[in-house]
Amino acid sequence: MSEAPPPSAAPDTASAVHSGSADRFGYEWGRYAELKDIYEEQFRRWTPFMAPEDWRGLSFVDVGCGMGRNSHWPMSYGAAGGRCLASSVAVPVGAGTAERLLDKLVPRVESLKVGPSTDASADFGPVVTAAHMEKIKGYVDLGVAEGAKLLVDGRGFKMQGYENGFYVGGCLFDHVTPEMRIYKEETFGPVLSIVRRDTYEDALEIVNAHEYGNGTAIFTQDGDAARDFAARVEVGMVGINVPIPVPLSYYTFGGWKRSSFGDLNQHGADGFRFWTKTKTVTSRWGSGIRSGADFVIPTMK
Repeated sequence: MSEAPPPSAAPDTASAVHSGSADRFGYEWGRYAELKDIYEEQFRRWTPFMAPEDWRGLSFVDVGCGMGRNSHWPMSYGAAGGRCLASSVAVPVGAGTAERLLDKLVPRVESLKVGPSTDASADFGPVVTAAHMEKIKGYVDLGVAEGAKLLVDGRGFKMQGYENGFYVGGCLFDHVTPEMRIYKEETFGPVLSIVRRDTYEDALEIVNAHEYGNGTAIFTQDGDAARDFAARVEVGMVGINVPIPVPLSYYTFGGWKRSSFGDLNQHGADGFRFWTKTKTVTSRWGSGIRSGADFVIPTMK
């Protein structure tokens, strides 16, 4: 995919594609407004436009299923928390669920192996730049200042032999609230926030209230809860006991709300629709000239 040119230089095009992150544009590079301008310009020209955004709304609701305790760490810390569908928030339902989740999660995060990308045994490697490393540490500082409880602190991690590398250890917050910036904004690093909720309805509400809606997952053994969640959650990609809800490529990939610009998603039938024009041919074959001419519009008989 290629990035659409800015409106001032954009030629008349048949279609335009922009791949990026609303969060990265909005919070890191300040280009969210530019992306919005591109979208509005293409809309003015009646030009199809697709801008699949990476984040957000990746809250995970755990309603007492043991599978959730085993799935949170790889989906939150794999690829240093930088994959497009890495989770940044876990929402355990009920105090008992939260404590059971943390009993398993804290020692696992503490034992995560950080190493160079050439080390196949490492759980994750460095982040992309020194500036991004400092940004991640800054968000952890912010979470502490906002009153969240930092259970695992990876800010001081140093990789032996790679002391100047861009490494951040795994971090885990508890008692994060939806009013905190570490909940609202994407850290884009190995940081997981626990947002506790007493009931399933409360958990569903905070997922739906977020301005982003890329992906989400529920861990449960209750089929009724799973069906209700899938039907009511306002998110583009939903996993049921699937930690990273990326569908196979013949299904569409994309989010809702501020997690996407344009009318269509990537992959599958939407991808074909974006790159093609639809032609509809209506035909009817009679018995030939022997039956004579017909000068009326064909109708069902």
